[in-house]
Amino acid sequence: MEKEIVEYLDYIKTHRENIKKAFDQYCKRINKDSLNLDEKTLSIIRKNIEKHDMSKYTDEEFLPYLKHFFGKNDEKSEILFKKAVESHKKTNLHHPEAWIDKRGRVHDMPYVYIVEMICDWWSFSIAKGEMTEIID
Repeated sequence: MEKEIVEYLDYIKTHRENIKKAFDQYCKRINKDSLNLDEKTLSIIRKNIEKHDMSKYTDEEFLPYLKHFFGKNDEKSEILFKKAVESHKKTNLHHPEAWIDKRGRVHDMPYVYIVEMICDWWSFSIAKGEMTEIID
């Protein structure tokens, strides 16, 4: 299990690094050309990017994600994984699910979290080496 823990920690680290790369690309290509966000807004987004997915290190998420992606799954592990994913999406404001209240009403997602969400998506393209297909 030690090998799997190291692999999963490396995965999280790489994902978070790719989020930062995606945000750098956002700043260079999109914001510069069309949105021109002010420094205060960019600073808020930078702080969010720095904290991105830190919940993946919590007890509630770490082991269920580890077992799902790097371990052996059983029924109990899958139930815990589904709960961890649901919790992750509800507590991390870059996920649209965080903006749905208990009555099912959808609230507007502030732009700073939309940018983080886009960077989250792009991070997977960066990991596959396909970033230019999204940006260009």
